[in-house]
Amino acid sequence: MSKKVVSNLVVEGAKTTYRNFAGVKKLYNNEGERNFNLILDAEIAEKLKADGWNVKYQEPRDEDGEGRYLLEVKVSFSGIPPRVFAVTESRGMTALDANTVGMLDWARFKNIDLVVGPYNWEVDGSTGITAYLRSLYATIEEDEFAVKYKDVPMAAQEG
Repeated sequence: MSKKVVSNLVVEGAKTTYRNFAGVKKLYNNEGERNFNLILDAEIAEKLKADGWNVKYQEPRDEDGEGRYLLEVKVSFSGIPPRVFAVTESRGMTALDANTVGMLDWARFKNIDLVVGPYNWEVDGSTGITAYLRSLYATIEEDEFAVKYKDVPMAAQEG
């Protein structure tokens, strides 16, 4: 049986939720498992589901709300790590690694562009696609003073 070739998912202006770049143990997350959920529009969600991606539908939280489609994206720094960058007006582009990527859990974003790669799996006759982050460029929303004080040197930190 031949596997269907599935391309990377490229999203400009992405919206995310349930971020856990730090890999903190939570109710639905084991310690060390880094991930986030990508919010998808219905058309893309249905196409990805048809291709075998693990897209979930989240029911509305109240009767006036709208449901949404989510794709859990794993963030793994073992093997080939993803390229992750924080972009700010005050500091430019900063590469993030396994030790610093957790700062994205609390950031407010102006924009996110990302590439998600498919990992085809098969277990006991079942198959599917797990989404893994390949690259992410996150433009961070800064307050009014970030640019004003961008050239002020930081004091040495005491250890």
